[in-house]
Amino acid sequence: MRRAPNCYRLGMRSALFIAAVGIVVSGVACGAQAPSVKTSNAPAPADDKPPAHTVANDDAPPTPTVTGKEARAMVAAGAKLIDVRSAEEFAEGHIDGASHIPVDTIEEKFTVVGAKDQPMVLYCRRGIRAQRAAEALRAAGYSRVETLGAMSNWDE
Repeated sequence: MRRAPNCYRLGMRSALFIAAVGIVVSGVACGAQAPSVKTSNAPAPADDKPPAHTVANDDAPPTPTVTGKEARAMVAAGAKLIDVRSAEEFAEGHIDGASHIPVDTIEEKFTVVGAKDQPMVLYCRRGIRAQRAAEALRAAGYSRVETLGAMSNWDE
């Protein structure tokens, strides 16, 4: 008997083995069905970490502790107004009457800031540096520190 060139000769054992493997793999031999995959529309369990594809926004400006109107009233009543931006930013423009103490030097200049119970209002470009300076002052015992946040909030 002639075979086609692409046909293989299998012995009886090989044929039975292949058939048995096929039956077991398909689940027919034990009457089992293929496992079903359940999908759910329920959200994934929450944890403290944001998903890997998101970026935490650590640069979001903090919420000011006073409004522009409150800050103006405080300054009119004697609170010290402090601009914590860089020297270049201060030179480009600042709120009239503001003292300039850059955030990076605030801890070195506590004596310039004033008495620990003197009310003060801090501001910068967006509020981040004002918040950092306020935290440093509070940690040093200054009790009446407020943040305006961004300089632009002064006119609100």
